[in-house]
Amino acid sequence: MKTLLRSALLACVLLLMLPGLALADGPEDGKLIFGGTFVLAQGETLNGDLVVVGGTVTVEEGAQVNGNVALVGGSVTIDGTVNGDAVAVGGTLSLGPKSVVTRDVSTFGAMLNRAEGSQVAGQVISGGGFQVPFTLPVPTTVPQPWNLPFGTQAWNVPFAWRFDTSPLLNGASIFLRSLGLAALAVLVVIFWPGQVARVAYASLRHAPLSGALGLLTGVVAPGLLILLAITLCLIPVAALGAVLLVAAIVFGWIAIGAEVGNRLAEVLKWKLHPAAAAALGTFVLTLVLAFIGIVPCVGWLGSAIVGAIGLGAVVLTRFGARTYGDAALPALPAQPVSA
Repeated sequence: MKTLLRSALLACVLLLMLPGLALADGPEDGKLIFGGTFVLAQGETLNGDLVVVGGTVTVEEGAQVNGNVALVGGSVTIDGTVNGDAVAVGGTLSLGPKSVVTRDVSTFGAMLNRAEGSQVAGQVISGGGFQVPFTLPVPTTVPQPWNLPFGTQAWNVPFAWRFDTSPLLNGASIFLRSLGLAALAVLVVIFWPGQVARVAYASLRHAPLSGALGLLTGVVAPGLLILLAITLCLIPVAALGAVLLVAAIVFGWIAIGAEVGNRLAEVLKWKLHPAAAAALGTFVLTLVLAFIGIVPCVGWLGSAIVGAIGLGAVVLTRFGARTYGDAALPALPAQPVSA
């Protein structure tokens, strides 16, 4: 259990590098392969971590990676040397007969193909597959609606469905959800940096007002959308309103995550691209609040408060189109000026 926990933590740390690698400036920063093909040829050296998301990568014999190798889906074939750890979450990790891994090899729901002669200096840790033990008690006889007397509630049939998911699967679901929001944060900050900054500023400087407005919006808006949907001719309007509501919640969450990422970067003295900081903060914020949410009865309060503050800040700033309150907004990212 201790080695499994250590390996899971390592996987989280490696995958946190995704945003930074995506915005890396040179070969010293490592390499991110996202859904593509990459070959580190014989005699070549990669200084930094190699992260593969749904791609196909080959490290040929005589090639060297001075860093860690992380795989999320896809496949990695190692015939050279990895001066670090090799972690696979899903996909296939293959170690050739001439491969050398100077630290640990860890897999979670991934296939490990290890040829005879491959060298692993550390431990080989397997998290196993994501098994979902569940019980599905089904009544032996289910009354058919056409056999029931007139006036009987035909579809009110007790039908028990109960899924007891494993803690490993729950943790993987939380991790992937956090990773997905972090990836979305990169795109949002790249395309709308000023809007994100305004929403983050409103959520920070006017948190009580934002929270109250967000709570009111979260209570009133769904009811209004349901009323609009009842009148059949306004169903398209209700659908558009639902999309805008979800977009506002996600936008506010990412804006708060961006602020968290900036604070983390300051504490850790990291120089991060604004998009990378937003991804880091969104990942940490989502991951921490999701695990807090496991606590019975009160665990949901953290996510509810953050979601309400973010939603309220989006409403106050009209999706970041204007600054709410005083004009002491920090310098916004520079916008391109047309000639």
